[in-house]
Amino acid sequence: MTLYEIQIKDRQYLEWSIYTKNGGNLSTDTIGTVSPVENKMFHGDVFILNKNVVEIVESHVKKMVIPGVLVLKHNKTYGRHTNGKLLYKCIPDDPKIPAFLVPYEMKKMGFSKVFINIYVTFCFSEWTQKHPLGLIHQVIGPIDELVNFYEYQLYCKNVNASLQKVTKKTMDTLKEIGGGDAAIYDLIDRKYPGIVDRTKWQVFSIDPDGSVDFDDAFSVRQVGDDITMVSIYISNVTIWLDVLNLWEHLTNRVSTIYLPDKKRTMLPSILSDNLCSLLSKYTRYAFTMDVYISNTTFEICDIKYLNTKVRLYKNYIYEEAGLLKDENYKLLYGLVKDGLSKTKKYAYMENIGDSHDLVQYLMIFMNYHCAKELLGKKNGIFRAVSKRTMDDEKIPSLPAGVLNTITMIKSYSGKYVDIKNSGDSSDIIAHEMMNMDAYVHITSPIRRLVDLLNMIQIQQNMGLLQLSPEAYTFYENWCLKIDDINKDTKSIKKIHADCNLLYVCDTKPELMVQIHKGYAFSKKEITYENSEYKYEYLIYLPDMNITSRIFSNDDDLLYCSRNYKLYLFNDEEKFKKKIRLQLII
Repeated sequence: MTLYEIQIKDRQYLEWSIYTKNGGNLSTDTIGTVSPVENKMFHGDVFILNKNVVEIVESHVKKMVIPGVLVLKHNKTYGRHTNGKLLYKCIPDDPKIPAFLVPYEMKKMGFSKVFINIYVTFCFSEWTQKHPLGLIHQVIGPIDELVNFYEYQLYCKNVNASLQKVTKKTMDTLKEIGGGDAAIYDLIDRKYPGIVDRTKWQVFSIDPDGSVDFDDAFSVRQVGDDITMVSIYISNVTIWLDVLNLWEHLTNRVSTIYLPDKKRTMLPSILSDNLCSLLSKYTRYAFTMDVYISNTTFEICDIKYLNTKVRLYKNYIYEEAGLLKDENYKLLYGLVKDGLSKTKKYAYMENIGDSHDLVQYLMIFMNYHCAKELLGKKNGIFRAVSKRTMDDEKIPSLPAGVLNTITMIKSYSGKYVDIKNSGDSSDIIAHEMMNMDAYVHITSPIRRLVDLLNMIQIQQNMGLLQLSPEAYTFYENWCLKIDDINKDTKSIKKIHADCNLLYVCDTKPELMVQIHKGYAFSKKEITYENSEYKYEYLIYLPDMNITSRIFSNDDDLLYCSRNYKLYLFNDEEKFKKKIRLQLII
């Protein structure tokens, strides 16, 4: 029996296509007799034709939790459900899913005639009448409150995740170990005897004000007449996940999501903000890079990797007075600003102007050198760019702050590839903008899954740590889902950009009438049909410290300073406010 799949183009069911489904591959087929309306079919339904009668064998929509807007405005209802509640129209976020009718009871109406639509999630119930019926799964809240919009976006992009189970598992395991901090440290030291004790060393961190998830820290010391050793410490999240046996309990969230109202952590807060965080005055475990630098030539004499336990003496805030007076910081800053970054082969940034730039440089440095180590073993997850998006040609002179920010943003761009299994010549793992032959992410394992995966792999390559079999199974399973990582990473970036732009414009409405200087730093040719534009650009606005995208037919916007304006418009179809950037001609 032939399997078919239907793809609906719009929620009004004005246009659709039907394909034969052969081993997951779709090939165009012509069936003129199948009506998705008459047969009450959803987008993606798989069916067979039994004597020209449609029999649905699989329906993803019927199994999913659907984000949508419950239309309460004007209090228009569509009869009653069998449970006695009035039926209201609910518009799914996905434009390929039709409007549902959902039972809902408005409480505390009083004498108010003003009704606000609300964000909800709902599930399919039945489809026997004109409209499918659904049942509310969760009420998120009124659409006129930004915090509800933020939460709703997570459901729309399918990057919401509950940490309840993994948090409970973490707390239960800590209770089983018992004995407080001393007991857990003793267990770790016995299980992983190769960890080097540096709790007496002068180690410090530099982070934004309000941070509690400290991934990285530094130390600097003279180790000879002409040699300074700079050490970069990255929280060794793998140790905690392994000793607490959490690998099988982690969610599918690929990164911590930072939104204006709060952060949604990748790991339980007991880990991200406490045990894994390099908090001062507490013993913590770190994957460590020791860099031996000549004080006269600024050549790197050697790089060594090891695992350490440290006890930071201070968590500094960027540019705070105490940091700028700290002798360790001054030595480190001078060594990087006047030495390493001025040496051609280590000139990863144009300018080191302050502590932000210093940390950025050191993170790029470690990511790059770890990439070389992984590349030598032909494994690890690398940052790659498509040939179609190669726009890293020589950049004209830009303000130092703008160039540094663009450099950092582009280091996070592209997609991830598992180099061991990719074999895809269309992806390029080099980072031309920083003159690097390869680049990975490994310095943020508390808040980014790829960094955690690379830390598992590089420690195995170097024989630094023997983790449990579950850790390596975790790694291999995620390598098989690299497309999911890329999809969710892209979705999270879009949510972050959209939500932060809305927040800034909501709290500072004067920005909507101002002209903003911006710099295009990414150019992509548009290949889909019926587009009125040739190119898609990413634009950085320094005065607002945000990025946004525009579509244009201009061929020469890349790295040029141009004027832009922000516009607010309402997406009537999805009941959303959107901020869009427009080039001022």
